[in-house]
Amino acid sequence: MKRNVSSIIRHEGICHGVRFSINKHEISDLEIHQKGTFDEIRDVLKGSDFGVSMDTSTGYMVHLNFPFTGKKKIGLVINNELEDVLPFGVEGVEVDFQEIGRGDVLSVAVPKDALDGFKGNQDINIITLNALAVLYALKWFNILSMPDYVFFNIDGNTASVMVFQKNKLKYLRQFFYSPESDSLNQAIEELLSHKEFDVATYCLIGSDKDVQIQKERIEKKFNIRLDTPSLKTYLKHDDCPEWLWAGIGAALLSANPKHEINLLRSRRRVFSSLNKKSIFLVGGGIAALSMVIMSIFYLNYYMKERVYKYLTSEQVRLYRSVFPNAAPVNDVGKFFEDRVKSIDQQLHGAGINVAMAPLQVLAGISSSLDNQIDVKLNEFVCDEKEFAISGTTISFAVVEKIQSNLENVKDIKSVEIQSVDIDDGKQVRFKIRGKL
Repeated sequence: MKRNVSSIIRHEGICHGVRFSINKHEISDLEIHQKGTFDEIRDVLKGSDFGVSMDTSTGYMVHLNFPFTGKKKIGLVINNELEDVLPFGVEGVEVDFQEIGRGDVLSVAVPKDALDGFKGNQDINIITLNALAVLYALKWFNILSMPDYVFFNIDGNTASVMVFQKNKLKYLRQFFYSPESDSLNQAIEELLSHKEFDVATYCLIGSDKDVQIQKERIEKKFNIRLDTPSLKTYLKHDDCPEWLWAGIGAALLSANPKHEINLLRSRRRVFSSLNKKSIFLVGGGIAALSMVIMSIFYLNYYMKERVYKYLTSEQVRLYRSVFPNAAPVNDVGKFFEDRVKSIDQQLHGAGINVAMAPLQVLAGISSSLDNQIDVKLNEFVCDEKEFAISGTTISFAVVEKIQSNLENVKDIKSVEIQSVDIDDGKQVRFKIRGKL
């Protein structure tokens, strides 16, 4: 399926544009638009997926390592880690990161004011840095298909070095560069001093016109083979300026920005590429889902109302079955409660003993025992006429005190000690019986 993609590249402060078509893994219909303002290039490239790549010097790339993995966990602490590395506070920067290996994180921080010029541009899918766009293009063309390699990038006055082992980021350095300085040599010397970075593939992509001279000098000085692939080989296009690597990479990223470094303030799905039929289907699906949810709420309300009406009518039916000749009442529950209390009082007034429930007896026994008494109840038996408890305590005097306290419990008529003895542990065992 053929798809049009495009990008705007800021290289050394100047905007350029590129647009082309991708079909499977082939690029065609390449258009290159050089030198213009952002708005001018944007107007030329309207109607396709859109990516933006900025000078690498605009932001800071930092390699961080965490003892845990997962985007959510890393996102909670990454700002604190960057505070110790960046030359300024994280409040004024936009941060995004990508986990490349277990706990190995590539993070990018760009000042927020550098992104102000992209406000309100809903056609932008992704914002990245030139070095990252170049790296993505190299992988897309399968130039860096091996798991172990070193990637050098020179973008204006900024150089970057990245080391990958088993497709995991293991080393990253970003520094000032000029052809007259020795900074690139120092970075390579430092890299080669790490014996664990035993890789054979070195790739250099640079915007400097003297890249071939740098390649020969580095190979001779450090005895390494340095690949400097040319886009002309892969695009079959005569006009391939030095910034085009980043332009191609940013355009490719705009077609698939998921899981990549993206400096947009809010991740959003751009609907500009959806046709009217797709939008209609999405809208219809949302409307159908809304109808289902409303139906569920209505059914829930209807069922609750039916249950409430049934319970209300059941109370009235029960009231009529027990008191067929009584007048209607507003609160059936309170009416039953009052009648039960009235019957209980009539029974007590007539001298009729209403049997206590076992739990009532046990509650009375528990409340009669002083908190200071060291006693353990092992058994409790109760029927309508009497109860019995057995347990252990520390002395005979305590047993007598328990008996005395039980005699003061309401509805307990008499209490007697049935047995008392001493066990092997010098504890006093007792059994007390009482009548209700």
